[in-house]
Amino acid sequence: MDKKKGDYEVGYGRPPRRTQFKQGQSGNPRGRPRGSKNLATIVRQVLDARVAVRENGRVRTITKREALFAQLVHEGLGGNIRAIELLFKIPWIQKELLDLGRSRQLTAEAWDQIALLVRGDLNPQNGSSAEPAVARRQPDISEVASRLEQALKVRR
Repeated sequence: MDKKKGDYEVGYGRPPRRTQFKQGQSGNPRGRPRGSKNLATIVRQVLDARVAVRENGRVRTITKREALFAQLVHEGLGGNIRAIELLFKIPWIQKELLDLGRSRQLTAEAWDQIALLVRGDLNPQNGSSAEPAVARRQPDISEVASRLEQALKVRR
């Protein structure tokens, strides 16, 4: 059987010559439009944009990323439990907490006591369990901080 130039067996990975791209012609002739951006680039540009913020009577410019994070921290300090949860889900904050736990060498019992204190189940004055409340409320962040300070004073 004689084979002519360009004749070959058609099969998987070997399309017919007539359906192949012509030489010098791209499979995507118009291509990606110039200046088009992917979602990550757009998000980065929006978060890196600068915005004017008034702090203590002074105006300064910070990135929107910084403003969002500052607002999240401010909400958390105000007792917003959802904001606190979001903060603790940020990976580098989790790493900081782990490093703090390693450097302080607290026992498992001490961490349990802190958890009880934060939940409001522990009386910081004498270390005994507090009476369970019928309708439990979420403690304010300043209340949590004062309870921790009192508990640390009692332990010393």
